[in-house]
Amino acid sequence: MSFDSEVRWSLLQRGAFRFAFLHFGLYCVSTQILSGMIPFVGEYFYRLGTLPPFVALVEWTGVHVFGYTMH
Repeated sequence: MSFDSEVRWSLLQRGAFRFAFLHFGLYCVSTQILSGMIPFVGEYFYRLGTLPPFVALVEWTGVHVFGYTMH
């Protein structure tokens, strides 16, 4: 069995993979998933999702992407 042939991803596939990888990584860091995977990390990243940059990003996405109106 030979693995000499090189498989190239299209531009769309590379972009989709990078987006998914970045999205999943940020999701793991900003929620409790990271502290569940690596127990001793929880004390450092516990409140990362409540910090001003993340709160502003979530609020902006809710308003501009999903049309949520904040009351």
